Amino acid sequence: MAIKLTANDRQMIKWLEKTPIPEEVKNGLIDTISQTGLTDDVVASIHKIVAALEGSDHTRYLAELTQHVNQWRMSEQARHFRRR
Repeated sequence: MAIKLTANDRQMIKWLEKTPIPEEVKNGLIDTISQTGLTDDVVASIHKIVAALEGSDHTRYLAELTQHVNQWRMSEQARHFRRR
């Protein structure tokens, strides 16, 4: 069952669509995010795939991924902090 996507989930999906990752891998990651949301396991697999990219934009994609992940972690922590 699909969950309600957060703004960070939608932002990560949008970013993944722009990256030069093979289409079958990209579609698998997007489906996983759509079904389960962004998790640490999904982030780790995205990081491994982006780290394996070659080319002049390799560093740019890693930096953008880091920004997205940090934003996601901060929003998750803030959401859980309010529940206490």
